[in-house]
Amino acid sequence: MFKKKLCLDKKCVFCFNNSFAGFDKDKVSCWSDKNDKKPWEVTLFTNKKYWFDCNKCNHSFCTRIYHITKDGNWCPYCNHRRICGDKNCEFCFKNSFASIYKEEIACWSRKNEQFVYEIFKYSNKKYWFDCKKCGHSFHNSPNNITKQKIRCCFCSKKKLCNNKNCVLCFNNSFASFDREKVACWNKKNTKTPREIFKSTNKKYWFDCKECGHSFYSSLNSITGKNHCWCPLCKFKTEKQFLQWLKDNYKYKINYQIRYKWSKSSKTNRYLPFDFAIEKIKLIIEIDGRHHFEQISNWNPPEENLRRDKYKMQKALTNGYSIIRIFQEDIYHNKNNWENKARETIRLYNKPTIICIGCEKMYEHHKII
Repeated sequence: MFKKKLCLDKKCVFCFNNSFAGFDKDKVSCWSDKNDKKPWEVTLFTNKKYWFDCNKCNHSFCTRIYHITKDGNWCPYCNHRRICGDKNCEFCFKNSFASIYKEEIACWSRKNEQFVYEIFKYSNKKYWFDCKKCGHSFHNSPNNITKQKIRCCFCSKKKLCNNKNCVLCFNNSFASFDREKVACWNKKNTKTPREIFKSTNKKYWFDCKECGHSFYSSLNSITGKNHCWCPLCKFKTEKQFLQWLKDNYKYKINYQIRYKWSKSSKTNRYLPFDFAIEKIKLIIEIDGRHHFEQISNWNPPEENLRRDKYKMQKALTNGYSIIRIFQEDIYHNKNNWENKARETIRLYNKPTIICIGCEKMYEHHKII
């Protein structure tokens, strides 16, 4: 147990060992003349502050004694916790943001209250920079620049400004893409094409001018190599069947609908259904050959059938009936699919599954 009082007799070994003078000789030698007491007059774990002159960096600093003796702390300049701000101090200059690339220093904004030599080069605090390449002002931390090499967020296509006259941000936005596609931007979207990167993976709504269908797609799939567009126009059979439904029924028809209860337990994604008529609790699926046999570049049929079975079980549990129609019958207009569909599109007392043209295939795979 250490004493709270010292006798101040230099020859008293007990009090000397309980004073700061009995601590690390190297630290004791840094005791500053600014202090009104001597090291042997100060208890070892006092919380009072005293001055020290560091013998490594030559800075003077004030700290509590117990921070040194108990916590193991020492010079805040050597520990990179403080910068003196003296332009002529070589030690602090090397630790400051002023010591890094001249290109970044030249971008230091006048909006900042501090100078580059007053800031740690690894500071996580954000400051303003004026990009010399694009002319934008951006907020960033010295640590992001010095360690992670993250610079102007506008040049690196991570941010868009709201200046309508900015050519750089306009060209990086979806607004600069194909005018016909941009004109299909849906009012459901909370942002405008000018506010979105054209290469983003985020999904947005579009209204196809050709077929009138509203669809949800990522901009990257539209602007990228695949040049994807309206899925209904791409899949002609679905487009043909949707038109047939509209011509024969007055129901509201949902296309590629995703229900909260249809989430895959493996991928955590919502599995879509081709068509749904909510008023009569009916789901209609169009089955291509890839559901039953291996087609180049498609998933194995076993995987498709497992997914079909999972979706049907979920639909039945939630009170929906399912009609499955073989895609080739619609496309080639054979096997009397229209009359069979008319007979089955109705409200059922009990959720059920009806197959048109593909019943044998599902029976063969023991799905139904």
